[in-house]
Amino acid sequence: MKSRLRASFLFLFLVALVIAIPAVAVEPTKAPAQQSPAVAQRVPAAQAIAEMRKVECVVQGNPVEFPDDLYIKNAGNAVIAKGWIVDWSIPNTSRKGKYTLAADLAVGAGVLASGQLPGGHPAGQIAPCTVAAPATLQVAPVRAKTPVHVLKPTFDCIVQGTPVEFPNDIVITNKSAITVAKGKTLHWEIPNSGRLGDWVLPEDLLGGKSIMAPEVVGGGYPAGAKCNVTLK
Repeated sequence: MKSRLRASFLFLFLVALVIAIPAVAVEPTKAPAQQSPAVAQRVPAAQAIAEMRKVECVVQGNPVEFPDDLYIKNAGNAVIAKGWIVDWSIPNTSRKGKYTLAADLAVGAGVLASGQLPGGHPAGQIAPCTVAAPATLQVAPVRAKTPVHVLKPTFDCIVQGTPVEFPNDIVITNKSAITVAKGKTLHWEIPNSGRLGDWVLPEDLLGGKSIMAPEVVGGGYPAGAKCNVTLK
């Protein structure tokens, strides 16, 4: 009888002990965190935005060999707005500066930043540059209307070719840094001679380059005579 009581008491004690012990919670294994599509695309999107507005700069302009000017081209895929600032520098020199766009710069278009290099610098020098929006855009009070200066190519022209003494040809030189596209019409005239006409460019005329317009001066004209050329 006593042994049964002891066995019952021991059984009840074990049951109570089991109930009293708190259950150990097993934390489920967390799956590795997955990057959201928005976060995954954030870096490529930032790179794409940077590519939208990109500029290339080169020393080019007047004088032809050692220009004072800088040619800035929109090499991105978005219009760069008026007021944006181009920050440029020439490697291994102390020459650097900022240029504020005076007008919107279309994709593939360029602008000549005149007088950026006082004293001149060898033509063709690449100047690493970036473009950014101004920190603040403030509207200045209107005091006077500023005329908009549209860059146009300028030319030198001389009667030269064959025959040597009284050529029928003229040689046209593009004095500017602006490329004149193939198919553009140039109007030429020899002052006080009545000799004039139009001539269509058979190829692109780069800044600083020359091209001969053959057989335009009917009957010839004294070699070396100056002529005027304008873009129509």
